[in-house]
Amino acid sequence: MNKLVNGVILMILGVVSIHAQTPVSVGSGSYASFPPASENQDDWNGDGQGDLYPFVFDQPIYVSDNETRPIPTNDWWTDLIIQQYGGLMWAYPLVINPEDYGVQLFYPNSFVPDGSNMEYGGSMTISAANYAPDKAIASDWSDWGVKMSMPQASNNTNMDVTFAHGVPFAWFETQGIDPELSFDQGASYLTAGGAAVQFPTTSSFVVQTDGRYFGIHLDGTSSAEIQGQQYVTIDLGSAQTITDVDLHWETAFASGYSLQVSNDNTNWTTVYSETNGDGGYDSLSVAASGRYVKIVLSERGTIYAYSLWEVEIYNGATLLSSGQPVEVSSYEAFYTGNLVTDNNHGTRWASDGSQQESLVLNTGSGNAYFVVSALPSPADLTTYGAYAYNKVVDTEVQYDYDVIAGEVDVDWNITTVNLQGGAAGNTIQGFIPHQYEIADNSISFTANNYVTSRGTMKTAIGNSFSFTYDFGGILPNYNAPYLNSGDADPYDAEVMFDLLTRFSKKQGYGGDTYWGGKDLVNFAKYTLMAKEMNHQAYESLKSKTREALVNWLTYTPGETEKFYARYDRWGAIVGFNESYGSSQFTDNHFHYGYLVLAS
Repeated sequence: MNKLVNGVILMILGVVSIHAQTPVSVGSGSYASFPPASENQDDWNGDGQGDLYPFVFDQPIYVSDNETRPIPTNDWWTDLIIQQYGGLMWAYPLVINPEDYGVQLFYPNSFVPDGSNMEYGGSMTISAANYAPDKAIASDWSDWGVKMSMPQASNNTNMDVTFAHGVPFAWFETQGIDPELSFDQGASYLTAGGAAVQFPTTSSFVVQTDGRYFGIHLDGTSSAEIQGQQYVTIDLGSAQTITDVDLHWETAFASGYSLQVSNDNTNWTTVYSETNGDGGYDSLSVAASGRYVKIVLSERGTIYAYSLWEVEIYNGATLLSSGQPVEVSSYEAFYTGNLVTDNNHGTRWASDGSQQESLVLNTGSGNAYFVVSALPSPADLTTYGAYAYNKVVDTEVQYDYDVIAGEVDVDWNITTVNLQGGAAGNTIQGFIPHQYEIADNSISFTANNYVTSRGTMKTAIGNSFSFTYDFGGILPNYNAPYLNSGDADPYDAEVMFDLLTRFSKKQGYGGDTYWGGKDLVNFAKYTLMAKEMNHQAYESLKSKTREALVNWLTYTPGETEKFYARYDRWGAIVGFNESYGSSQFTDNHFHYGYLVLAS
């Protein structure tokens, strides 16, 4: 019995010692070794328990098991390390969204009507049969690039996705799966010249969906084929000369489709392709012959599936299709295929809206790679293909400040690996206005630009880029204004003096990193203004500012606000009280920027 009691006491003491609270000294300051219990009060998930400690001590950190680097807690892809499947990562021009079934890709290329946000548009989903990743982790990263791994331990499968800010490629490397690409708005498949792709294929091609063009760059051995594609096939009974095909669309039209003919219902020849259909009535002139005519439906023109009132096939003035047998990929309810040849424009065929077309990459072994690019146009497939296989594996920004010249030199350096086994080469890198508009550079930008929420993103080809910015320093504060009676609202020293007097009497300040941080900046600014004005409150304001800064930059056990604490597992320092999710790394850059500026 005594052994049991002693064991329990030792276990309790062990738990306490693991979380023993001590100040950690750094120079003249200090921080808490971990957040004190007073901060573990908020119940974010409504389970009656404080949720900060589980996050600090137990929350999985979604990085590789052997990762020892400090965790980037405020990067554009930080969601990836905090949530099991991360969140939307705006790499520009692509947006990557990991899910429990694979990856969803967006290519925003316009704004919503009121201009408040980017329009996501139709998405591409990359998944696979019998593949359900356990998580998405950051398995590697650099200054503006990241590699995401999505393993499924139970069957030893995985998908690695590499992407970088401003780079119009996403590199997919698979283990043990045959990727399936599907498109929520349907898709048309094109060559660089705009012709319809003949599947199966091992060549690279373009996917057009919802006004966007994705390049699919294959590894040369994987074969792409379509599964679940919707179609209507009409049997003319015997080989016929075909001069015209009329399509009468219901509201659910296809914006992308092709006409194919065959004599055996197996080997097909495409005689017409449409990638920008607008529904209504399509009268198509063709020069073809065959027994079978197939309408292959590839891209939806609406949120619905596909529907046709009637299909009329002619040889001159002779209607060939009336009453002929029809085969369809699917149908909904009683809207069956035979209704497109019944000579009745009041009846229609409708496809089953639950059917999902997918593009399957048959890899053979399941171990393969492919690259997705954000293309400005189908014609860019060839140009982008020259750089698509140069996977970005490292990115580094370096800068140098020449005080005498008043210039900041910034170098962007990119390291690539060629997936085809060749020499490492260049990539395509994008830059947004604040990077190129006020900088001296010798970069030869391409003609291809992208729309972003931060302005036009220009692109350049290479692996090293340099910019020089004029920088004469920053004035820490302004001197006292002077009176100019000619001003519309002349400076009034008495008003200014009164503002300083009233502020000097302010007692207390916010105890959180956001509002309290703003208060710190105000204290510092008013102190400087009082000095310039020779205000009698200068010394007291300076004392208050110093006291406030010292308070924030030191920790004394028992404090409940205005201190910093370490998250040891994360390698992070977090300020308390937190606000607006800052204890989970939301907006820490400007919360703590207030402290830096005030200091």
